[in-house]
Amino acid sequence: MNRSHRAFKLALTALLLCGSVLAAGEKQDVQDLRKAARLLRADAAAKDASAAADRAQADIIDAEADALIDKLIDPPVPDDPPPPPPPPPPPPPPPPPAEEVYPLKINGENWTFRTRPPPGIKVRAGHPRLFVTPDNQAAVAAKLDSDLYAGDKRFYQHTPAYKALRYACLGETANGIAAKEWLLSQTPDIPRYGDSSIYAIVVYDWCADLFDDAEQEQAFTIVCGQTGMGVPEDGATDEWEVTYELFRDKDETRGTWFGNNLHEPRGHARAYLYRGLVALAFHGDGVRDEWCDYVFQTMLDGSDQRIYPIYDPVNGGVLDLHNIMALNSGGSQAGHHNAAILTGYNSMFYYRTPYLLTAWASATGDAAVLNSNNAMRRMGHWIAYELAPGEAIGSTDPLVLATGAYRVVDPDSASLAQWLLNKYTDGTQRDVLSLVIGDRSVPAKSPAELDMPTSHYLDGGDLCISRSSWDDDATEVRLDCRPIDALRYEKFPGLLSITSRGENLIIRGRAKKGSTEPQFGSGIWIYPEGKPGFVPVGGSTMWGSQHLKGSDEWVPRATTPLQVATLGGYRTSAPTENHGGDRYQVFSVDSARIWVHNKNPINVQKCKRTMVHLKPVDGREFVICYDRVETAPGLVNCWGCRVMNEPTVTGKQFTAVNDRAAVHATLLTPGAIEVRGGPGKATEGPEGERYDRRGYIFRDDDSGRAVFGSYAVFIKPESGSMENDYCVVFEIGEAGFTPVDATMSGGVVSVDGWTVDFGVEDQTTASR
Repeated sequence: MNRSHRAFKLALTALLLCGSVLAAGEKQDVQDLRKAARLLRADAAAKDASAAADRAQADIIDAEADALIDKLIDPPVPDDPPPPPPPPPPPPPPPPPAEEVYPLKINGENWTFRTRPPPGIKVRAGHPRLFVTPDNQAAVAAKLDSDLYAGDKRFYQHTPAYKALRYACLGETANGIAAKEWLLSQTPDIPRYGDSSIYAIVVYDWCADLFDDAEQEQAFTIVCGQTGMGVPEDGATDEWEVTYELFRDKDETRGTWFGNNLHEPRGHARAYLYRGLVALAFHGDGVRDEWCDYVFQTMLDGSDQRIYPIYDPVNGGVLDLHNIMALNSGGSQAGHHNAAILTGYNSMFYYRTPYLLTAWASATGDAAVLNSNNAMRRMGHWIAYELAPGEAIGSTDPLVLATGAYRVVDPDSASLAQWLLNKYTDGTQRDVLSLVIGDRSVPAKSPAELDMPTSHYLDGGDLCISRSSWDDDATEVRLDCRPIDALRYEKFPGLLSITSRGENLIIRGRAKKGSTEPQFGSGIWIYPEGKPGFVPVGGSTMWGSQHLKGSDEWVPRATTPLQVATLGGYRTSAPTENHGGDRYQVFSVDSARIWVHNKNPINVQKCKRTMVHLKPVDGREFVICYDRVETAPGLVNCWGCRVMNEPTVTGKQFTAVNDRAAVHATLLTPGAIEVRGGPGKATEGPEGERYDRRGYIFRDDDSGRAVFGSYAVFIKPESGSMENDYCVVFEIGEAGFTPVDATMSGGVVSVDGWTVDFGVEDQTTASR
């Protein structure tokens, strides 16, 4: 190495050692080598004999130091650099949370009320995506000019929605443009109960490719206004201004709950339900994308109570919420306060929710939301049992949905829905969306053709029911049970009704807004001595807050199925007996836990009613009503029933006639029969007191006789005992029939060859 190069190396070494180019460990390696060289040179100077060899060794060590510096300054680049190490394997997914088991089962399976969405769910790209999709366009197009729908078409063939549908399915541009122009001509006013809002949504979706950017923005503003929503700011994820005065007033006094009531999406919560439809229609179109995606995600996770959830891992989504009443039988989330099924409050959930579910399924491909065993799927089953003679069906949306959604996955449900539509409605479907989601080609099948049992406990409908057959003139016996205290207007356990030949004979009454139910129907009266007008009944946990007797928990108004499933106060009076078959049926239900008033329990130890339906043999048919009542001192109890026309009384027997049908009753336990009521005093109670205007339509003027009859029959025990049994045998037949004798000995009733043994509670037997 020449001297100048050597000097440069030494200078560079000093720079490296003093600077920050080399790492600390690399600096130390160079320093150690230089130190070793210096020591060897010093030793060589002292030892002449070995100086040459030591100098040579020092040169070698210096060369090694030079080589190390060269390597550090300009490290060699390998021809093929080694591949990077593989990434570490992803951590294993966390175990799924353990499912909590609640004391409810649906079709034999524990129900958690936490249905989870399918993984990776997203909104379909492109249009149309609501109700009509590329998958079903051809099938819907075939319906448009089918003779099956000719009778319906006259109601909607001139509507903008129908024109938009023809554009979406048949490509008729003139119709699409006409529908678009209709939408853009609308104002963002909110119709009270009209349906123009939902049709505005589908017109946009079905004709979306005809709208330019400015027209999309205009359509969005109109749709938001017509569904009761404020218009979200660009880039925002909320729009919670309430634009309709009624909603605003209610929100101020009751909070956001009122506008977002899961039980009342028809009128009181239009924006709550329709937000999802708006978000699905405009999702990904460049109009409020952030808001649309926020609504979509919230429909999946239920995180925002202002948006109607399809799924909710905590409280259950739209299906789980109403499955609390559907269970394995079908049922309503709101009690009957009108004289027809699926009307009034009873219809508010079912009126438009089928459209939300269908839109969700079509826009996301999530077929499970309809195909699961849910309240919509069991709707026909419930109606077939619950529908009383002379009643009509109000909202038909769920039945129309069933004919289309379940024709493959559950053809029996679809056929039963078709039969109900044909038999109990005028047969027309006046809604263009009914054409899309329904299917008139499904064959109609009656309950008899589907071999549905004639006796059944509707745990979702709070009802025990027994029929002599599925014929129109069959006798139908009902006993309310109220197993889950979550209805809007709960029916009182133990109320009895008997209808035959299409006529009301013994009337159970109906839950009415503001009513006191035992006064409406046929059941046991219990009230404080000297206060006949004070009839405590089983407070409504859906309407107010009551504390059911026997529960240690305060029971607030139920807003989620999780509450009902986990709080013991909601579990009330499921039947203690439910057995029989084609020849007879036995039901027993105890209402003792329901006797509360002003949040305090009334001391009723037992109020158990056993109903035995002895089905026709040789033309004779019987119903036996056996009651066991135990109360504390100071409470009075008596037996009561309501009838349509004034009954005749002979000793311990009475007969009531209604047109073609008649019922003859025989009292087999101690007591005296009294008749009260009639025109002008229809609400008269057991001690002559009046209940005029106590309930929604409970009137002395007899205007409500179709619901609660005109006359009341009371049986009062002979003694003042607080423990009484009542046994009444009813024979049902054509008006003018001659009844047979009924007797009882030791708790065993004998009538027309039947032997019914009530001797052991909850172990009733019947034989012939």
